[in-house]
Amino acid sequence: MKLVNWTVDYGSGAKEITVPHGWGQDVDIRWEGPATYRASFTCPTDNPVMRFHGVSYLAAVKINGGEPFTHEGIWDAFDVPVRAKAGAQVEVEVQVIKNGGVTFPVRDVLSGFYPYVFNTFGGIFRDVEIVAGAPEAAPSLLLRRSSAHPDADPYRWKGNYVRGVLTWGWYPEFPHCNPDLATIQGELDQVESLGFNLVKFCLWMPPHAYLEEMAKRGLAAWLELPLWDPSEDPIHQKKMADEIIRIVEQYKNHPNVLMWTIGCELSTSTSPEFRRDLVQRVVDLTGCPWVKDNSGGAEMYGGDPREFGTFDDFHPYCDTHYFPVVLDSLLPGPRESLPIFLGETNDYDVHRDLARIKNLDPYWASADPSLNDQGVRWQFDLPDLLAGGTPLVNQPERSSKLEVASHQKSVFIRKYVNQAFRGREKIRGFVITGWRDTPIAGSGMQLDNGSLRFTPEELADWNKPDCFYLIPRRRPPFTDGGNRPGWQDPFTHFEGPVVLKIGMHSEFGLGGEVQWSLGEHCGYLSANLRALESRELGQIVVEGLRPGRYELSVGTQRWPITVVPKPEWPSRAMWHLEDPYDKARIKLADGPLVLKIGGDPPPCDQSGIWLPIGSHQTSRKPFWRECIHEFAGNSPIAELEFQWEQMLAIGSEGVLTQHLQPHDAAQVETWMTRIDTRNYAEDPVVARVQCGPVSQIWCALDLFGGSGVQPYGLNQNPAGATVLGRLMDFLESCR
Repeated sequence: MKLVNWTVDYGSGAKEITVPHGWGQDVDIRWEGPATYRASFTCPTDNPVMRFHGVSYLAAVKINGGEPFTHEGIWDAFDVPVRAKAGAQVEVEVQVIKNGGVTFPVRDVLSGFYPYVFNTFGGIFRDVEIVAGAPEAAPSLLLRRSSAHPDADPYRWKGNYVRGVLTWGWYPEFPHCNPDLATIQGELDQVESLGFNLVKFCLWMPPHAYLEEMAKRGLAAWLELPLWDPSEDPIHQKKMADEIIRIVEQYKNHPNVLMWTIGCELSTSTSPEFRRDLVQRVVDLTGCPWVKDNSGGAEMYGGDPREFGTFDDFHPYCDTHYFPVVLDSLLPGPRESLPIFLGETNDYDVHRDLARIKNLDPYWASADPSLNDQGVRWQFDLPDLLAGGTPLVNQPERSSKLEVASHQKSVFIRKYVNQAFRGREKIRGFVITGWRDTPIAGSGMQLDNGSLRFTPEELADWNKPDCFYLIPRRRPPFTDGGNRPGWQDPFTHFEGPVVLKIGMHSEFGLGGEVQWSLGEHCGYLSANLRALESRELGQIVVEGLRPGRYELSVGTQRWPITVVPKPEWPSRAMWHLEDPYDKARIKLADGPLVLKIGGDPPPCDQSGIWLPIGSHQTSRKPFWRECIHEFAGNSPIAELEFQWEQMLAIGSEGVLTQHLQPHDAAQVETWMTRIDTRNYAEDPVVARVQCGPVSQIWCALDLFGGSGVQPYGLNQNPAGATVLGRLMDFLESCR
């Protein structure tokens, strides 16, 4: 029997509520309690207990005014004995103090990550049941869950390759992380429609109904226990470890829990003994073959290098053109070869519709600290932005265009990076960050209102059992007496023969022929792959493609391919080159216009192009992550907008802010602007600087490439050569 009807008293009188309940906007969010809950019921006669499925954080339960039964912990259920009251009327009172205040600071208890997403929550946030016929001891909480789909058993689970999505338990429609069944079912409908086969519950414990509904659908779960940035005090850690064991005892029998991690990005906060012992306890309690102490790992996040568990778990977050080489650095090589799961990865914060959010005025974006206190969050931009911290709030046309651009950029990043995962056989799966937009990030598969950001078709090229990918051809440059790593661009090619290497990863194996086409050319590749194998299928060679845009299709997957004219640099008679570092690797004549690479900008009496290099010449900010780029419509590089495959070869972390801010030129016209999609700072990337009759173009793009998987040198970088040619044409036309 569920006990639903209660009252709550925040200190100013009781009011009627229903449980589950969390105190949210009806009391100052900074208030830790105690809140007093009361209810009454007639106690069953058959060995009854009162079961609380979740209270945050401290619960002191009194039965008919007796001595309190106390329980600490958000995530585990607990029983209060009421056998002595069998058949009688029972009055129950529960005093609740939440975490996050002075009594239970966030780092001192098992808070998980929720306080860093929004804030802490308090209350009886999960069901309260009166259970008859309960055993005498705690194992009443450990009964095996039923109604599981037979394919959900982790040891027989058919999806040995993980295609997961990460959730922090953020549900703005509830003042807690306890979604109801209808919300769970709707959410899992969306998860399945996008092609995911696993949900990672990152640093929170879902209601058991969530896991049961997943089991019915054959979906797997990754449970990451709520240990993140904990206090180093051994007394607090002992309490957290005890709560972890109680949680595992109660969740261990869900048959679709594929893997466990003890905590996340623990760095120096826990000792190796602490983590080792918890891993062993989880293994002993669950029998699960995949258990890891520290999601993210010490090699990525520092701390004691001793790690424990049966798989490697990395969290690569990097700019897109570095992703393949970072992934290669994480492969085992001569190290012990454990399965690699990327427990968090491949986020991208889109431009959100700030005007819509401002109009809705949600509590989680409010500037009122009683509704939306910063707490322990390090990202707290929305309140200031909505109050006028960016002009985009009042520029609907500009905002709408940026929203479309960042959506397309997100589709490209997710596709390119996930196909890179599939090209590395040692990587056994990934978990995308994340599921829903939150107050700290706009990187969700869902918008903040719960609707899907992506269509299934937009994810179909990578989020399914069989995945094709492009393999970049190798071209190591010879530099300073020896070779350096180097590649050719698979997306942009000089005119002439176009050579493309095609790879494939299959979860279950595949045999037969796969059709390809490129423009008017077509053919077949032979596929004969074992389950979970990733390898090259073959090479596509097309002779004599003329400049233009084409579509490459392999099976059902497609990529845009651009072919550009090969430049004749010596014919640029109006130009001369200043390139002391030999970055461009081209020869120019001895004309009046300068192409200057590195150093300071050209003097104000000389027209030309300046390409700064290195961190000492530009401010450094990510090109792909957490930003979108805006292009001036009348500039010679305007057609780069939305051409993300071409931008992969020239994207740079450099911006021109430190040079342009003090510049006293008569006119500065920004042609390309980086807009941060978290704090909305705007930084110029490409600009025209006009000093009277002298015209210069400053460009922080890496047109000569050389970073990550970018081709090195203008003669090997068709995208960079094409952009530079447009800039040179523009200045020549100004003479």
